[in-house]
Amino acid sequence: MKTYPSRQYSVSLHVPFLSLVLLFGGCTPDLIVKNVHHETYLLPLLMMKGTVENQGNRVAGESITSLEFRSDLNAPFVPTTRIQTPSLRPGESKELLLWPFSPSLLPPTAPCLQVRVCADADNIVDESSETNNCLTKSFPAVCP
Repeated sequence: MKTYPSRQYSVSLHVPFLSLVLLFGGCTPDLIVKNVHHETYLLPLLMMKGTVENQGNRVAGESITSLEFRSDLNAPFVPTTRIQTPSLRPGESKELLLWPFSPSLLPPTAPCLQVRVCADADNIVDESSETNNCLTKSFPAVCP
């Protein structure tokens, strides 16, 4: 039997660097929806707006932000709008005009409107967390 000399290698990680990687999730972007609200547009229309932010530490490339709604909390969300979202640097945010709507278009028995806005709806941006991309909000603030 032939034997070969073995080599030993050691790898050392510096604790401060490892702590930063664990704390910030590495060097990747992380898109979130920071806020969803509506403003009066042209009566009786309202304009739904959402703010997408890159809370990661790398640039997030262009992506799609989606808006879905429902007026019955037991029903599934209905896809409504898909908006092109520009590239965002770390810490940068962008407010998007998502959807003009008229409350009169909702069923007369609808007690509220619930919307869900999702950043990177197509999952094309490699992020440190893929589970924090959506924000759901009810109008009025408390739905039955």
